[in-house]
This record gives sequence, structure tokens and C-alpha cells, in this order.
Amino acid sequence: MTRQKFAAQVMPGPVIPLKEEAEIMDSTWTEERVKKVLWLRAVEWAGLPAFVSQPFIPILFIFFQWYLVIASRFLLCILWVPIRRLYVNFTAATLVCKFVNWCKWPSIVGSATYLFFHHQPIPAVISLLWPFLAGFVCPPGGIGAIELAFAKQIGFVSQDAEI
Repeated sequence: MTRQKFAAQVMPGPVIPLKEEAEIMDSTWTEERVKKVLWLRAVEWAGLPAFVSQPFIPILFIFFQWYLVIASRFLLCILWVPIRRLYVNFTAATLVCKFVNWCKWPSIVGSATYLFFHHQPIPAVISLLWPFLAGFVCPPGGIGAIELAFAKQIGFVSQDAEI
């Protein structure tokens, strides 16, 4: 697969590029850079409930007890463990990354401000720290296998490649 086809899969349609994907993936992308993007998406996919929770958990702290929200998110992480290697979608992982990057800070700052003004300092502090705490609640594992599945999906390695 050419780098142009890879770019079309990574950035489908008119989306606003973020951070590492700010440049269009074309022949200027080195092999190391593609490997870095694959690894980052694999890490995010392995802990998808934790990663996706970043913009939502602070908002949920407003409506529910903070310890129930964290316990529910932990349960979702446990349920995700058997699924994360069975279903791997690079395009979905990229779109989720863009969504989380756009939405997390406004929701975190807004929720923390609301919680501080309503005299709920514990959930407010947890909201502010949530991007750093989110990754510690999901069980790790399988990042190499997910990265390989992404590489196969976009044609970066052959379909018979193994770890």
C-alpha cells in the first residue's frame, strides 16, 4: 500500500488534523513516524474505555457520586479486555483520538469549575486530574498485538506478519 492510500485511511474526509496528524500523511512521513502513530493508537485502543472517558467522566461527576462513576468506568474497562483484540479498527481509533483531544479540556475545566462553585472539592480535583488518572484504572496488555493488527489493517505490513 502506498503512503497516499495510508493517508486516506488515517484521515478520511474533511477532518481537522491534530497534533501528530497535523500534516497530511504522504510520502514525507517516515517509517518511524508511522510506527509512532500505530503505537499511540494501539495504546489508546487497549484502554479505550479509559481513553474515551476523559471528556465524559468530569461531566458525570456533576450528576452522580464520584466513586460510583469511577467504579462504573472500571467495570467497563474489565468488560473491554476480551473485546480489545477481537475487534480492531484503526479508523475508529483515529476518530476517537480526535474527539477526545477536542472535547476533554473544555469538559474538564467546565466541570471542575462547576463542582468547585457547588462545594464539591473532591470530584473537582479528580476532574482536573482525570486525564492523568484515567490510564491507571484499565488493565494493561496486548498493545503489540493491537499495533500489529492496525499495521495489517492499513497495509503497512503484510497480512501474514507476526509479532
